[in-house]
Amino acid sequence: MIITERTWGDFEIVVNQIYEELINYNVKYIFGIPRGGIPLACRLSYLFNSELILNGKEIISYFDKLKDDEIILCVDDIVHSGETLLNNIPNNNKIIFCSWYINEIIPEEIKSKIFYYSEKSKRNEWVKFPWESLENYELKLKQHSHLENF
Repeated sequence: MIITERTWGDFEIVVNQIYEELINYNVKYIFGIPRGGIPLACRLSYLFNSELILNGKEIISYFDKLKDDEIILCVDDIVHSGETLLNNIPNNNKIIFCSWYINEIIPEEIKSKIFYYSEKSKRNEWVKFPWESLENYELKLKQHSHLENF
């Protein structure tokens, strides 16, 4: 298995890339998919001066609060299979989804829903993000040891 470790410096670069991609959009609300999307959402909320949506089940209730030119930004650290995106983010043109990483094997149907991603992870790659503790990271590797056989 390939292990890629990301730093807080890498994080700031990606946050600024996402910000630059969306600079011409009126981002009213931001939702970070728990847990890895929360650091991205918090940092981007400061840059966009936008309100955080803390409960993903409430996203739909925010549609009525949007003006015509306003959007909701949803972010995550990595899209492994796209299941979270398909099952938890409403399909609406008022939502833009961005991610730091996407897995190279996700289907085109899911990839087409992602407005922006910074990097692709390989099929047998594990990405360690800067907010993950060493203990948490080692536990995740053990839990996902089956990925070794991808």
